[in-house]
Amino acid sequence: GIGRKRPARKMEPLPESSPSGRQHTRLRRIVGHLSASNASEASAGARNESTWWPTPTLKMWKAIFDVKDDWKKVRGMLKRILHPDVVFHPPTYWQPREGRRIAMFILRNVLEIFQDFKYTRCFCDDAGKNAVLEFKTIVPGLDPGEENVHIEGVDIVEMEGPGGRITDFKVMVRPPEGALLLKKHMDRRVSAFMKRLTKAMTESN
Repeated sequence: GIGRKRPARKMEPLPESSPSGRQHTRLRRIVGHLSASNASEASAGARNESTWWPTPTLKMWKAIFDVKDDWKKVRGMLKRILHPDVVFHPPTYWQPREGRRIAMFILRNVLEIFQDFKYTRCFCDDAGKNAVLEFKTIVPGLDPGEENVHIEGVDIVEMEGPGGRITDFKVMVRPPEGALLLKKHMDRRVSAFMKRLTKAMTESN
């Protein structure tokens, strides 16, 4: 009746086989790895750039942003650090994209869209297999009068090992209007690419 306390409902753990359960398990594993970082690295703090890019793979990823306007160099570097079967999770679509070719297409366009991109924190486990890279950047307005949107985000990166290739790359951003504007940019670029491809195929026949 009124005034009686209901017993607390026991929360059942998510099943490992469900998408949410698998993601929760992966996040727990990453957090566990990060928690196991040695004391000297932890005391330096994730905002101390001297502790960033501790593996060859991450160092090359960072170097890409120094030459991002030279696609020939960027393409060669991406081929070296991306696994052929890499799974890419863009912030604008739920369905992941599989394979190095589509990942490189997305990354090339994102590098062209983002303005004033900067990493602000870096976390990496001792095994050199998992990293979380926090960044901030600007997504420029696309249509006349449309304002730029400042966004923050994280790259969640899974690698084969310290010098191994990237096997899984997930990007998450906020606020929502930033993600929507980024999706708008990408939709137009994909549409333009498909038109060029269709035209080239028609002319070759």
